[in-house]
Amino acid sequence: MYKYFPFSHNALDSLKNNYLYFNDPSQFNDPFDCQVNIYFKYPDTKYPKLNADEINNFGLNRSIIKKGIEADKTQQSKFNLNHRICCFSYINTNLLMWSHYAESHFGYCLEFEVEKAEDNVYKLEIEPNQLLLNNSDYNNNIFIKKVTYSNRKSNYFNGLSSEYNKLADIFMKKSKDWKYEEEFRSIYQKSSFACDERKIYYKKNKLRAIYFGINMIDCNKSKIIQIFKENTIEKLPIFYSAYRSEESYKIIFLEENIK
Repeated sequence: MYKYFPFSHNALDSLKNNYLYFNDPSQFNDPFDCQVNIYFKYPDTKYPKLNADEINNFGLNRSIIKKGIEADKTQQSKFNLNHRICCFSYINTNLLMWSHYAESHFGYCLEFEVEKAEDNVYKLEIEPNQLLLNNSDYNNNIFIKKVTYSNRKSNYFNGLSSEYNKLADIFMKKSKDWKYEEEFRSIYQKSSFACDERKIYYKKNKLRAIYFGINMIDCNKSKIIQIFKENTIEKLPIFYSAYRSEESYKIIFLEENIK
C-alpha cells in the first residue's frame, strides 16, 4: 500500500515521527467527495432509533430531527467534519499521482507492509491505545478499504439510521474520473481517536520502502535517509530513486546504495 507526499516540513515531521495524518473531507480536492445529503426520518423497523450519545457523535442537533426533514448545510457540514480520512493508493507508478500528490515528482512515496483482512480491505499495524474501539484488532490496526468509482451519485443518508455501512459507502465512492488513483481509504469518527484526532502512529517496521521522485534533488534524498539513520529502528526501509524509462512514458525505480 502506498502514500504520496510532497517534500515539506509537515511531511518530513510525519516521516520522522512515524505517523499518518487524517484529514477532514472538506480539504479534499474533489468538490463531490464525501458530500453527504442527510435527511431525518423517525425510526421504524428498518431504521432503529439512535440514542443521544450517537446523535451527538454525528454532531447533530436533536431539535432538527423531524419526520422527513432534510438537514441544513450547517448540520451537513458538522456531519462531514466529524470524520477523519487518510488516503492511500494501490500503485506507485502513476505519473499523475506523482504530479498531483508528490509535488510534481519533487516529493516521495511511502510503501507500507499491510495484511489482507478481507476482499478489498487491508490492515496496517499501529502503536496501541490510539483508538477507542471495542475490539483489540481494531485498536491495534487501521483498516484501509478500496474506493469504488461510478458516474452515478448516491449520497443520501438517514441521520437516524444505524446502518452505518451506507454512510461508509458514500465516503468510499468517487467519480470515475478519479479511477486512475486506485485509491484506498481509512476512515474514523473524531470520537474514535483517543488523543490527537488527526494523527495515528504506525509501527516503524511496517514502513517497507521509500521512493524518491524523479525531480527530487540529492540533498533532499540525503535529508530523508539521515532521518532514518538517526532514528531508532532495527532495519532501514529500502530506498529507491525514480527515473524516466528510455522506451516508454513510464517510471522505473532503482535501489539506492545506502552506506
